[in-house]
Amino acid sequence: MILDGTGGHRVVRHRADRADFTINTYHRTMREAADLAYTLRERLLEDLPGTVAGGGLVLDVDEVHSPFFLADMTSGEYRYVAAIALYLTEAGL
Repeated sequence: MILDGTGGHRVVRHRADRADFTINTYHRTMREAADLAYTLRERLLEDLPGTVAGGGLVLDVDEVHSPFFLADMTSGEYRYVAAIALYLTEAGL
């Protein structure tokens, strides 16, 4: 899996930010790549909100687009690509 930050913006002045990420999941077979991508999707959407990491509280996770197959012509591996947005604030506010 490769997680790339792709941008974001301030949502509420001095209170909350949005961080955008693209997620690339790879595996040896298309089925395994799809299973990995959709398992990760479920964990991010269901389990990540409410957690604290590095002093930041994850308020919510928004699915920008669900996983879809996109061939990786360089590696030859099966790849699924998805995008999420994290809504964050400082923990303890």
